[in-house]
Amino acid sequence: MTNPTPRRSIPAVIYDLVLGAAAGFSIGWFGWLISDRMGDEATPPFWPFAVVGVIGTILLVRWARARKGGGRWINVLWIPVLLFVVLMTAVVLALRAWGS
Repeated sequence: MTNPTPRRSIPAVIYDLVLGAAAGFSIGWFGWLISDRMGDEATPPFWPFAVVGVIGTILLVRWARARKGGGRWINVLWIPVLLFVVLMTAVVLALRAWGS
């Protein structure tokens, strides 16, 4: 008799989806920012970078969690999210100081 793989709890699946979406959006934003700086053409639209980042990172997280070992290393994806939040906080503070 084979043991079926245990199902992940609903909070764990939600955590994986939130991590994948947040990290994917952050990575997509950084990719869009870099691509805008590299060319002399007009600014490319943001949405393809965001969509590819979110879908790709969610698939990466789901794939890593399904493998043996559970993909604990995947929590490293919080780093781009934190960098994005810190950068946006700095932008907001700078805009508030500039406007007053």
